[in-house]
Parts: sequence; structure tokens; C-alpha cells
Amino acid sequence: MGDDDPRPLVYLTLGTVSNQAPALRSAVEGLAGLDARVLVTVGPDGDPAALGPVPDHVTVARWVNQADVLPHCAAVVSH
Repeated sequence: MGDDDPRPLVYLTLGTVSNQAPALRSAVEGLAGLDARVLVTVGPDGDPAALGPVPDHVTVARWVNQADVLPHCAAVVSH
């Protein structure tokens, strides 16, 4: 997720309550074809590994500070 990557950033989050792995996995599959960096958060109690393998341009994290991420996003996918 380096800042030197010129592709747009798409942030996928279902919050900290509705962050079920099957729903996130479906969303990742839908976003996988984009020529964009994709940042997915699973919540502080979520397990990034529960999403299984993801494409190289997808980063999965438990939590990020949205105030830091949102200014860099081209799009946000949420509930």
C-alpha cells in the first residue's frame, strides 16, 4: 500500500460489528478486477487470515485510522 503507487485507493470496511468474513470476501472478489489499491479492514477482533488469499493489490488489516486514510481514497465501500 505504498504511497508511491499511482493507482487509486479503494477502502473497504463494514465497520466493527458487521465485519463478517464471507461478506468481506465477496466484496474483495468484486473489487479484485479493479486497477486500484484496495484496503480492507476486518475490525479489531477480526482475523485478516479469515479472508483467505487476496490479490497482491489488496491489503487486509484489522483497523486503520480512518482520518488518516480517507483523504487518500478515491472510493469507500461500506455498509
